Amino acid sequence: MKFEITEGCTAYDFTVDGKRFDDLPREEKEKIVDKVLAKLKEKVVDNHIAFQGILEHFEYDSYERSRPCAQCGDSVTKIIINI
Repeated sequence: MKFEITEGCTAYDFTVDGKRFDDLPREEKEKIVDKVLAKLKEKVVDNHIAFQGILEHFEYDSYERSRPCAQCGDSVTKIIINI
């Protein structure tokens, strides 16, 4: 399966095996997504892709930020995502 991402100027496109992803029938999109997610699962389990990075694509339910630390000036943030 060959994915091609074209970006720049006015040329923006995303194709799978030479076909525009947006133009594919739902069933074909589901097969592609299933195959990619199976590969993604393998990479996450083998620690080649950070699982946290995937979750960051979801909308969060809450976000908390502490006051800055008096010593270092850093703050602690906490993001809650419910799936």
